[in-house]
Amino acid sequence: MATRCLNSKDVTLTLESFGLLELKLREDGHIKTVPHVQVKVGFPLSDELASVSFCTEEGEEIGVLVDAENLEANSAKALSDALSFTYFIPKITGVDEIKEEYGVTRWKVRTDRGPRTFEVQSRHDIRPVGPGRYLIRDIDGNRFEIRDVAALDPASRAKIENEI
Repeated sequence: MATRCLNSKDVTLTLESFGLLELKLREDGHIKTVPHVQVKVGFPLSDELASVSFCTEEGEEIGVLVDAENLEANSAKALSDALSFTYFIPKITGVDEIKEEYGVTRWKVRTDRGPRTFEVQSRHDIRPVGPGRYLIRDIDGNRFEIRDVAALDPASRAKIENEI
């Protein structure tokens, strides 16, 4: 089955609870309303709005929005809130300590969601997703993001230099 491409001018989004969306889709002059829609981002990860996939709560794909940056303001806010709920990824704003013990690296960091301490199993869990941008997965499966290594303070950059 071919993936259906959706256009922002035909899509209206409203945030429901628990990160789900109500999708109103204009089709052939009619408006179809789909409640409890899940949202997922596609690739590339460096541009999270390059393609956004919508699925029913049963997991059936509705379509892929390829121009999410053109959504009207209320729909764009609903999409942003749903993505923030679905992809809770604290942004690392500073690094206080990185220490290796028994093959595991413990990170003590400052994030946009407060201080965090987590452990990283291997360097394979630190993935570049754009120039200076990294996603880090801890041993519990939580993800953290460094938006721009160059924007970190010099002490933080020095601490992560050998890790990334």
